[in-house]
Amino acid sequence: MQRSPLAAVALAVLLVTAGCSGVLGGDGSTSPDEPTPVDGDAADSLPGVSDGQVTNATALLAAHEQGLVDAGFENRLQLNATISYRGEAVDSAREKQVIAEPGASEYRFRVVNQQGGGGVRFDHWGNESVWVSRGTLGDRTTYQVRDRRAGASGLAVRGIMANYINGSEATVTNVSERDGLTLYTFETTTPPTDPDALPENATNVRDYRLRFVADSQGRIHALVAQGTYDIQGEASTFYVGYRTVGLGDRAVTQPDWASEALRNGSA
Repeated sequence: MQRSPLAAVALAVLLVTAGCSGVLGGDGSTSPDEPTPVDGDAADSLPGVSDGQVTNATALLAAHEQGLVDAGFENRLQLNATISYRGEAVDSAREKQVIAEPGASEYRFRVVNQQGGGGVRFDHWGNESVWVSRGTLGDRTTYQVRDRRAGASGLAVRGIMANYINGSEATVTNVSERDGLTLYTFETTTPPTDPDALPENATNVRDYRLRFVADSQGRIHALVAQGTYDIQGEASTFYVGYRTVGLGDRAVTQPDWASEALRNGSA
């Protein structure tokens, strides 16, 4: 869980915005346009799945990451939770959007963190050899140039999803066909055990549910988790959401601010 003073956020859960389009609806339900069910035995062909249950989340998420990077993709991630900050319960939120060309040869992503009344925004652009970042907090802007590419795991949001899928015992509940893809829906009510899955000092986790949809290559198209916990003596409901907006060739251009940062170096 990231707890940077600049980011001013300490989150480990994700919000699915009500009304978002995608494989899963904003409230965790399936789209009103239900696909036609097919034979569920095929779920065992997914990496890390045996007898219709996730038995190796590492293998499944590795396939997700590789599948997205190979194809090119756009995905979105949103976070919303109440955390404990200096002895008080504080609302926090995070939004992330990634657009990557096939092979992650060029990519852009944006992260916006908010806590209480403050917030910070990070914009990123990179290719196979350089990664440029711009951070904005109030009237302060900083730049950083790295002589390396951003990690594919972060672009595919693999680590955050692992917090919930690892040890989840998620079981396939539906197999369907849509847009030429076979989609597998997995569900579980087993609360996450990873310490990064919930805000620090969260207790009494209850009413928990995880649901995600993967295709036959293991690429996760949507993930929703929700539950209730206590923090600073108050009950808070959290939501977790991820969405692969699209797969296939994506055009990414270098923004002007990144060009200037490369000319000037890190500042």
